[in-house]
Amino acid sequence: DHESLRTAVELEDPNSDAVTWFRAGAVQAMLSAWTGDLELARNQLSVVWQHMRDGGTELDIIWAANHMSMVDVWLGRYDDAGIAAREAVQRADQMGARQLLLPAWNVHAEVAARTGNAADARSTAAAAIAAAQATGARQLAVAPTATLAFLEVSLGNYGAALEVLQPLLAVFDAEH
Repeated sequence: DHESLRTAVELEDPNSDAVTWFRAGAVQAMLSAWTGDLELARNQLSVVWQHMRDGGTELDIIWAANHMSMVDVWLGRYDDAGIAAREAVQRADQMGARQLLLPAWNVHAEVAARTGNAADARSTAAAAIAAAQATGARQLAVAPTATLAFLEVSLGNYGAALEVLQPLLAVFDAEH
């Protein structure tokens, strides 16, 4: 419902205490990203991210940085994605928030894998996977596992890619 979203963005209170993902501007940016309008999403997220830096909570800033880095990866803007991912990792680490580190580490690992930094990709993805398992958030291990598999395929290590994917394949329900 584009008209309702447009109205919500127009009426949005920039000084609201609502968390980022409940703000109309952030919702609009993510919808743009998920529907493939990546340049528009990047522009919208830039506004959200800056607004969060100016007056949001650490959680809001990390959310915006993670999503900005994700869109930058999709756009192939790896340097920009790395900047946003590093900010998200640094802020989440300073907070001691392992759950917040998981998506930040994942995007950091994705950037490292796509830019040929295999050692950094492996160590960061491994940290994300270990944290996901330690916190009981096993579903959050899927993305860094996929990143490791992407890295191995990119390096021509097909057997290693299958080995990395084995934990996901073991729980895959082909019937459903």
